[in-house]
Amino acid sequence: MKRLVCFLLTLLLLTATVSADVLWEPYEDDYYQAHREEMEGVNRIYAVPEGMTVNVYRSPETGGLVETLQAGDRVSVSFSTEVNGEIWGVGYDGWFRLGRLQREYNSDDFLADYAGDLSDGGALETEDGQVFYAWTWPGSGVLDREVTMNADYDEGHLSYSRVYTDPEGGRWGYVGYYMGRCGWIWLDDPTNPAPSLRLAPQMENTVTDTSPTEQEPGAAARASLAWVLIPVAAVVLVTAVGIALVKRKLRKK
Repeated sequence: MKRLVCFLLTLLLLTATVSADVLWEPYEDDYYQAHREEMEGVNRIYAVPEGMTVNVYRSPETGGLVETLQAGDRVSVSFSTEVNGEIWGVGYDGWFRLGRLQREYNSDDFLADYAGDLSDGGALETEDGQVFYAWTWPGSGVLDREVTMNADYDEGHLSYSRVYTDPEGGRWGYVGYYMGRCGWIWLDDPTNPAPSLRLAPQMENTVTDTSPTEQEPGAAARASLAWVLIPVAAVVLVTAVGIALVKRKLRKK
C-alpha cells in the first residue's frame, strides 16, 4: 500500500500544473537540509531492474533501513549527491543508491537522441474546450496528459516548439508547457486517444552496482568503532576488577 501511495504521489508530481523546473524537496529530511547546497537536481523516474532489490534508508550517511524495493518498483528522484564515493538519490521514501537503479527514458532523452530529425514548430488551430492528447514522446504509447483548450489562456493558442516526423510520415509537435507541463501532440490527429505508432528508443544502462546485497551506510564505521571500543571496555573492566581486589585486600588488613 505504501508503495502504491508513493507512486501515485510521483504521478501527481509529474502532472502538477507547475513549472517543470520546480522540484519536490524533502524539507523534513535532516541530511538534505544539512547538505542542501551540495545537491544536484535530477527530476527523473528510476526503476528497480529485474532480479534486483534496492534498499531505502533514512540517511545516506548513517543508514536506517526504511524499506526494500523489489524488481519493477518505480521511484521519482528529485535530487542526488555523492556520499563516500557513491551517488545517492532522494525520493519520497528516503535515500537509495542510484547505481542500483535504471533510469527511465523520457522526453528530454528523445529530444537529444532525435535532435537531427527535428524541425521548427508552429501552432495548432484550436477551439475552446477541445481536448488534445499529449504523449511522453512520439510513439511511446504513454499518455502524459489530456490538454483541454482554454480560450482565456495564452490567447487560446497551443504552440509547439519542435516537430518530429516519424517513420510512418506522421508529424508530432512538442508542447513543452501549456497550463502546466505537457508533452508531444500527434499533429495529424491530435484528438485520437490511441495513435498506432510505437517507437522503442534504447535507454543507456545506468546500473553500475549489481551486488546481491547492500551494506547499510555507516556499518563499516560502526564495526571499526566496535573493534576499538571492545579492547577499551576490556581494559576498563580489568582495571575495575583490579581496583576492587585491592580495596578488598586493604579492608582485610
